[in-house]
Amino acid sequence: KLRLYNGANATTGSAGSPTILPHPPDLSLTKCPTFAGCQQEQTKVLEVGSHFSPDYAGEKIPTLERILELTARSNVGLYLEAKSPGKYPGMDQDIANILEKHQASDDVVVLSFDDEWVNTYRKTASGSRVGLISWWRGSMPSSAEAAVVDVFWAAVILDPTLIRRAHNRGVQVAVWTVNSPRLMRLMLLLGVDGVTTDYPNRWNMVRESKK
Repeated sequence: KLRLYNGANATTGSAGSPTILPHPPDLSLTKCPTFAGCQQEQTKVLEVGSHFSPDYAGEKIPTLERILELTARSNVGLYLEAKSPGKYPGMDQDIANILEKHQASDDVVVLSFDDEWVNTYRKTASGSRVGLISWWRGSMPSSAEAAVVDVFWAAVILDPTLIRRAHNRGVQVAVWTVNSPRLMRLMLLLGVDGVTTDYPNRWNMVRESKK
């Protein structure tokens, strides 16, 4: 399962409704100095598509609910990264409520660099799938504590034990950010379970070629 948008982040608007933010956004169409300073209505006019390709110029930021509606009838899973959750009290409950409303808890893994917040979210949304993001992972969580650890791709090369240690505890390993097909093939060879990439089509082609 890949992030629907590479680097997609969850933050909260003025009404506490989480949004998906492919970063970095183009704030030129608003008076917002930062995304966090925008009101909920202002975020709806932020143009983000042209950052990725001229073909997507004019695309606005979709809400989390909109993303879940679009993926409801597909086989797409989501990695939802909570960015700086300490700045947004109540984010855990906001996300949990929306996932429950859309019956999407099984299809979404909620991740963060903030291990403490992930633990809080896991208690708030009992039974939800969570993940831990870090540059490298020393102490490995149990499968009850996290479904996945998400690390910088070099970590699985510099620490040959990382994948084995995670798998021994029933935890999957994802890596970020892998755009080269050659590096994708190496990640598959090493045994990673998924990658974050700007080019999911390349990842799919590499996986298919290995079957």
